[in-house]
Amino acid sequence: MPPLCQLPAKPIRLCAPPHGWIATAAFGLLLVTGSARLLAQTPSPVSARTDPVAPAVITTGGEFWTLSDAEKQKPHPVRMELTVFYYDAPWHVLWGESAGAGVYLPTRGRALPIQSGQRVRLEGTVVVAEGLAGELIQATVLDGNALPAPIPLAGRMGEIAKLDVHWVEGEGHVFGQSDPDPTHVLFQVLC
Repeated sequence: MPPLCQLPAKPIRLCAPPHGWIATAAFGLLLVTGSARLLAQTPSPVSARTDPVAPAVITTGGEFWTLSDAEKQKPHPVRMELTVFYYDAPWHVLWGESAGAGVYLPTRGRALPIQSGQRVRLEGTVVVAEGLAGELIQATVLDGNALPAPIPLAGRMGEIAKLDVHWVEGEGHVFGQSDPDPTHVLFQVLC
């Protein structure tokens, strides 16, 4: 059976052909059965044995996630540029691309003044274990239309791990839908 995909709350195109629903969407990350793994940023077994030295300033998504557990509890200055693939303030999630790698960044508190598709600079202070707080982060929009061309999924489902946390475009059959709250619709799509 082919893998199941979940689309983010706002698919780009949804059409109903005579023989059933087909969803075509460009989306900021590929969620495979709820995946939030960061393959490109997973530390190697060797680096997992030693606590990394905290950078003076967090400048990439990789630095955000590779701090030791103790360092993740402390405030750190952040000055990071990223392309926002998907930002959902009510659900406190942000996916994007930072320094050439896909990244998930949790958020909290006041919403950041950013939107999906923008290239932004985030500056301020962060406690990694708590996420980016809108009260402590200043966001500057560098480019209002910065999304890359989506990577087509057609014929590449065997490479799904390589496509995780990337801007992709896919097509499939919708076989389930739920409305977890008034502002979100989740689709289950057979790709």
